[in-house]
Amino acid sequence: MARRRPRRLIFALIPLLLLILGGELALRAIEFEYKPFYPRPHTRWSGGDGFSADWWGRLRESDLYVADPELFWSLRPGANEPGTTPESALPLTNSLGLRGPEIQTPKPAERKRVISLGDSCTFGDGVRTDQTYAALLRDELLLLQPDLDVDAVNAGVPGYTSFQALRQLRDRLPALEPDLVTLYLGLNDHITPKGCISDETRSELIGRATQVRGGLQSSRFYQLATYLVLKLRRGDECHDPERGHQVFRVSTPEFQRNVTAIRDLGRERGFKVLLFTIPHSFDYEPSLNPYIRALAREQQIELLDLFRILKARQEAGQSLYNADGGHPNAAGHQAIAQALAQRIVEQGMLGAEPAQSE
Repeated sequence: MARRRPRRLIFALIPLLLLILGGELALRAIEFEYKPFYPRPHTRWSGGDGFSADWWGRLRESDLYVADPELFWSLRPGANEPGTTPESALPLTNSLGLRGPEIQTPKPAERKRVISLGDSCTFGDGVRTDQTYAALLRDELLLLQPDLDVDAVNAGVPGYTSFQALRQLRDRLPALEPDLVTLYLGLNDHITPKGCISDETRSELIGRATQVRGGLQSSRFYQLATYLVLKLRRGDECHDPERGHQVFRVSTPEFQRNVTAIRDLGRERGFKVLLFTIPHSFDYEPSLNPYIRALAREQQIELLDLFRILKARQEAGQSLYNADGGHPNAAGHQAIAQALAQRIVEQGMLGAEPAQSE
């Protein structure tokens, strides 16, 4: 009787295995695919500086993003500008997966380096690589301090929150040895996440799943199970007007903790931090800005109030944003680079005296 038990168990499992196999084939037949940690666009905008409508669509078609178990997604190293052909390809990312040219490592002894952390506003949604404020910053600094040996790194990734930027800086960029790190973050923090899963919870889920996923991640049956689990976790917690409860990718207290952690990392590794308020073209101010100002004041973090600086220029008649009203256009990036360079020099943040005007 005991010998029959393994055989019975095997026969009992056959229907289950056939069900899984049939489900896998059916899901592949209908081309079902679910990648919960792959970036999704939230908005579309039209026009702007040489890019036609649907910039996000063109990025997806260019296969710019790669899945990343720690950061959810990152930029593919060695990618080309979207929409270019192999014959006319223009480099978009370097070997580190950052927008811009290759970065010299180790950093020369006398060189100062600025790393700009951020999302699509830093990456340069809708502008060329050489038009981003990170690319323009070096020239703006040299206008004020001609003898300064400095370079600037664009570490912006579309869709990134402060949760991702902290881990990117801490775990991926230490070899770049920054002297100053700028933070243009917050817009994506206060987005209601897909499935109402915060970045922190999503990271925990990935961590637990990584040990068992292996080859399962390519299984459509596994992807369907993941999709259903995330759906079931949603419940009614994403938005409840009666209780005033809203789930964001990163809550305001978490944003403050992430920025403070970057400040502490700077004290540990020897770089300074410059925090930006969030600018845009609309009449109202982003809800996170008062908290950003309070955080800078309470934690003694240097602040560049981009919202007020660009709003003054906008009221003077300058057009500084793309059609969506949130992403700076080429003129907006130029204005940011100028304001940033001026603050860096005024505060001696790169350890050199400003050039004296005659």
